[in-house]
Amino acid sequence: MLPTRFTLALVTTTTLFIPVSSLAQASKGIDKFVGTWVEDESRRKISSAIPGLRFRKGTSGDLEELRGPELRPVVQAVKFGTKPYAIEKSADTIAWKQIDERHFERQLFENGKLLTTRQIEISPDGKQLTEVTHRRLPNGKESTLTGVFRRSSGGPQSLVGTWKLESIRTSEPAEEKVEAIGSNKLQVTGRTGSKVTWDFSGKPEPVTGPAVLSGMTNTAKLINENTIEVTGSREGVVIGKSTYTLSKDGKTLTLSSTNAGSHPGEPSVIVYQKH
Repeated sequence: MLPTRFTLALVTTTTLFIPVSSLAQASKGIDKFVGTWVEDESRRKISSAIPGLRFRKGTSGDLEELRGPELRPVVQAVKFGTKPYAIEKSADTIAWKQIDERHFERQLFENGKLLTTRQIEISPDGKQLTEVTHRRLPNGKESTLTGVFRRSSGGPQSLVGTWKLESIRTSEPAEEKVEAIGSNKLQVTGRTGSKVTWDFSGKPEPVTGPAVLSGMTNTAKLINENTIEVTGSREGVVIGKSTYTLSKDGKTLTLSSTNAGSHPGEPSVIVYQKH
C-alpha cells in the first residue's frame, strides 16, 4: 500500500508505511512473497520529496492542515478546544488542543474509540518541529512514531507553514503480513491494521483500516517473477509509484517509492526481511 501518513506509506500509510505488495501466485509460483515481512530500519532511506506537515490559513482565516499526498491532500480544519468533530468523507473525528504557544495535541477517534494521539512541539526559535504519535496496535502493544521536521516556509513561531521531514524513528518496525487468497490473489495486512487485496486485474483496490485516508487505492502490476509495481491513487489521482524487488534467496524485499508532484526527488527505500 502507499503510505497513510508520511507518504513513506509510513501509510501510513500512514501509516506512515507502504505495505508489501503481491503477485500472480498461481501462474508464476510467486508464493515466495507470502509470509511476514519486517522492516530493517537501519537500511531506510527517506526522500527529501516526502510531503511533511503543512498548515495554512483558509479563505475564512481559520487554520487548516493538509494531510496525505501533495497532489490530492485531505484538508482538515484545526479547531482548538472543541469536542471531537467530523472529518470530511470519513467516519473518524479529531480533537485539537493548544497547550501553549509551542505545544499542541491532536487526537484521532474512530467511532468514539481513540486511535492516535499526536503531540507536537515547536522549538524556541520556531525552526524545528518534533511530532510524537502514539497508537495502540491491534496486538495490544503501543507504537510510538517520532518525526523531526525543519520549517521551510511560514513562521516565525506558529504552526502555519510547511515542515519538511528530516528524520523518523519508530518503537515498532513496520511489519506486513501477506496471505494467499484463492489461486491468484494476495491480501496484505499492515501492523497498524491497514489492509488491501491484490488481484492484478488492473482494477484499483481500496486501502482500508484505522486512520487510512479516504479514497486511497492501489493497483498492482506484475513486472516479472521477482518484481511488482504498485501505483497509488487518491480519489482517482495518481499520487505515487512503488517497485518491490525480491532478492534471489527470497529473504529480502526492497521497496523503492517515488511521489507524484512538483518535486518527485530521489526515491525512498524501505528494506524488509522475511520472518
